[in-house]
Amino acid sequence: MTIVIPSRGLRERAALLWRSIDSVRDQGGVRAVPLVVLNGAQRASEVEGALRAASGVRLIVREEASLAAALRVGREAVDSAWYGTLDDDDTLLPGALARRVRELETHPEANVVVTNGLLRRDGRDTVHIPPDARVATAPLQALRDRNWLLPGSWLARSEGVGPELFDGMPHHRECTYLALRFASEYRMRWVQEPTVVYHLGSPAAVSRSRDFFLGQTAALQHMLNLPLPAWFRRHLRWSIAATYHESADILWRDGDLEEAWRHHLRSLVWWCGVRYLPFTRHLLGATWRRTVARVSQAVS
Repeated sequence: MTIVIPSRGLRERAALLWRSIDSVRDQGGVRAVPLVVLNGAQRASEVEGALRAASGVRLIVREEASLAAALRVGREAVDSAWYGTLDDDDTLLPGALARRVRELETHPEANVVVTNGLLRRDGRDTVHIPPDARVATAPLQALRDRNWLLPGSWLARSEGVGPELFDGMPHHRECTYLALRFASEYRMRWVQEPTVVYHLGSPAAVSRSRDFFLGQTAALQHMLNLPLPAWFRRHLRWSIAATYHESADILWRDGDLEEAWRHHLRSLVWWCGVRYLPFTRHLLGATWRRTVARVSQAVS
């Protein structure tokens, strides 16, 4: 089987990347090959060189940084019956892939299996999804409460899940997008047993950047293009209004009032965003204080 590992190949994350690769190569009961897709021009030359020299590792190098494109290119290179993905700072638990294969072999009608995972911060683990989340019986309803898909928590049958899985994937909320597609377009099995460790607090993580937080609204709007039931589309609209408001709050605190106003007004465009109307007073106050300060500076 093939596990696609997209990576920017950064020097400061090289040790984490090798940890991920080893967690694939060390899987028992299956023959698993890590396929690393170096994604973008930021990659360190020594990281690329070490990957080219490594045994049991396949490598693809892309000049343009795009997670969706890297995953699709990786999927196009899959030549095995099973495939999955793994972030370059996460790890598979021992026996993870054998457990997933066993689930798919037991249920030949299924296209993909998704498992639970462990969230690890400072050496302490927390189970990602509690057993009462109803992911197995009502995955879309469960997704409304919490995203149950971790980047390295799934395995697909290659003949049933092609490269088109990654078509249309937004720049942010990639796992939410995949979870929506698994739950609504494919035959999915859920396994409550954790098989992956999702490491929190890794250095140079994209999910900790300002751009990540400000890019949530575009990703959620993109998901409205998916064939989803009306009740879930309403949930997405509530989420879009909320993320516009959260972005406005971040921009206001950063002093970027022009962008804060734009995001705030966009939150009010959605009928469910009326609850954010009181936030207007914060922007009016900040705008008034800035105007007074500029006038005073001009007069003096």
